Formats: sequence, C-alpha cells, structure tokens
Amino acid sequence: MIHNIIFCAVFALQSSSPQTPPLIENHGQFAADAQFPLQSKDQAVHFHGQGWSVVKADGTEFCFQFDRAERELHWSGVTSHPTAMNFCSGPAEDWLLDVPCWESIQSTLRPGVVLQVRSVEQRMKYQLELHAGVTPDDLVLSLPTADQIAIGDVGELMIKVGDHQLVDAAP
Repeated sequence: MIHNIIFCAVFALQSSSPQTPPLIENHGQFAADAQFPLQSKDQAVHFHGQGWSVVKADGTEFCFQFDRAERELHWSGVTSHPTAMNFCSGPAEDWLLDVPCWESIQSTLRPGVVLQVRSVEQRMKYQLELHAGVTPDDLVLSLPTADQIAIGDVGELMIKVGDHQLVDAAP
C-alpha cells in the first residue's frame, strides 16, 4: 500500500545521538545507491536517487520519495563540515582517505523545487525551497513502506511500518 501526502514545509528527523553526525560522501565505502549516508548508533539515513530511507538498527526501513520528481535525484554537498573521514579496510591502496563530510546537502526535484537537508541542533531538517510558479500541489511525498500514516496532536508526522513507528517532529 502506497500512501501519499502533500509536502511543503520543513520535515525534521530527531536523532538520539548527542551530536548529529555529518553527512558523508559515498566514495564506495557504503552501498552503491546511498549517495550521502548518515550513520548513528540506532539508525542510518541513506539519501539515494528515489529520495531517502531511514533504516532502524533492527532493519525496519522507512522510505520517502517524491512522486512528481522529474528525474532520479542527484544529491550534492552545499555546506561543508569541518570533519573528513578515513575508511581503512584491506590493503592500503584500497583505503579511502579524507572523504568529505557535509552539514547540508540538496537535490533538485524538478525545475523550481530544491530539497535541502541540513544538520541543526541534533536534528536533521528537510526543507523544500519553492521558486516562483511552483505550488505545494506540485509535490507529493510517498511513503511506500508505510502501513499507516497519521498527524499527531502537535503536528508531528507518525509513520508505522509493521509494529515499528517513526515520529518526525513538526516543523
């Protein structure tokens, strides 16, 4: 069952870690479809060509995608993070050194619609930038893995996959 909702505001994903880790460029150290993964101790967020996925430690996956995007999403770094990462596994010639990290990334969904993701105070914020001529009706966010979607009493988005729930704070 696919659920669609109109999406036109800031979308926040709460991180349980004391510091929000940086978004890491994928240079082959992660799954090929994860252009910018974000890892924490209890979940991973992968930004890919269809949108993004939140994967909990138990393997439960919450997928987000924009149905009216005109093409596969290509994510790019916007604001660099002061950290670079090293991935040393196997022979030295296979090591990945000084892999760039980012505080914010973005992808153009269609002309006049840019999705920005940034780290802010232990949270990941998702924001759509709409240019002249674009309306919220042009945007449909699908949650193809969701069994149930609800808006909570204070505007939070509550998503259920099986017995698992993801709650995203209101903007």
